[in-house]
Amino acid sequence: MTEISKRPRPFVLTTAGLLLGWLAFVGLLSSVAFPLIVGQQPAEEMPPELRQLLPNLVPFSIAAFVYGLTALIAAVGTWRVRPWAAKAFLAWCVAVGPLLLALPSQTESLFERAVLALFCVCVLSTGYFYIRRAITLGKSDAP
Repeated sequence: MTEISKRPRPFVLTTAGLLLGWLAFVGLLSSVAFPLIVGQQPAEEMPPELRQLLPNLVPFSIAAFVYGLTALIAAVGTWRVRPWAAKAFLAWCVAVGPLLLALPSQTESLFERAVLALFCVCVLSTGYFYIRRAITLGKSDAP
């Protein structure tokens, strides 16, 4: 008779799965709700903060949809501890870039944007390596 392993899911994968699930919900909701909300008002009545978003509305919606979809796929992969979860997380990391570019910036400083990009690359690559390691360790423990 085979013995079923009762190993707990790695904490990194549990946390990543929950976080990615939440981010998928927010991304997919933003891709639909934000254009509907902004599109209901005439441009003359909008506050200036919203008016400056109008030229970026379609790119933002597309980027938010891709972001949400890749986050959902990565969430399922990390939650189920699938071997492809690290690649799905990497695809989500790539989807973060266009979303950041589609958002209007409060600064025009190229240096500040570069620092933000470098910070994002560091955080996301750390997450990728942790997820890849957790999945690899989980596979090597399998009977």
